[in-house]
Amino acid sequence: MGVAVRFLSILICLCLFAFGVSAEPPETGRADVIRLLQKIIAQTPVRAELEAQGFRGKNLELAIRQSQVFVQDPGIVGYMADLLIAANAGQIPKDAESGGLVQRLVDRGISHLSLREMQHFYLVELPIVTGFSSRACA
Repeated sequence: MGVAVRFLSILICLCLFAFGVSAEPPETGRADVIRLLQKIIAQTPVRAELEAQGFRGKNLELAIRQSQVFVQDPGIVGYMADLLIAANAGQIPKDAESGGLVQRLVDRGISHLSLREMQHFYLVELPIVTGFSSRACA
């Protein structure tokens, strides 16, 4: 019986090597990272966080809607996914590390927006910014 068990063990090992079974996990793709980001953000208690920052009434509802639009924008979430993938691969420039992964998106500003998008940006952002207390804005 000991010989049979050894034979089966060797046979199983040979089969595993022959079929190229790898111990490495499958590579995570960009779409997987985007789905994970959206899932994490969807589970974040946005309302409670905004209320803790001092948002109330219409400003609170507007800030919640704006954060949902931000998360659902494929350009923004895709950009964040690309940065996370690059960071995981060690390809983020050293100067970006101190500013965080999203800071370059913020630094880019709104100059790339069309006139209509800029108008929407200002109409949405003004109530959000005025909704902050002086303490929250430092």
